[in-house]
Amino acid sequence: MPRNRQVAESFSMLNNSSIDQISFLCIYTIKNENRTALYIPLHSEFRDEDEVLILPYSSFQITKIIKDNYRRRIEVYLEECDTTSLDIQRSIL
Repeated sequence: MPRNRQVAESFSMLNNSSIDQISFLCIYTIKNENRTALYIPLHSEFRDEDEVLILPYSSFQITKIIKDNYRRRIEVYLEECDTTSLDIQRSIL
C-alpha cells in the first residue's frame, strides 16, 4: 500500500475496454504506526512506490464509503481501532 495517493491511484486505473469493472481505493488512517504498519521503501525493489505494509491482525473500522459512478471507483476510508475499544468488544463476547 503506497503512502502517496497518486501512486495508489495509478494502480487503480481501470482498463477502459471493460465496463463491468470497479476500482477500489482504500485510504487508511493509522494511529500507532510502530505497532500497526511498517514503512518499507528502503527494503522494496520499487522505492518510488513509497510502500507501507500493514501488519497482520491490525484492526480497522470503516468510517466512510464514497461511490464515484463516473470514474467507476469506490473509495473506502478506514481508521485504526483503538486498543481500548477492542478490549471492550472482546470482553463483551
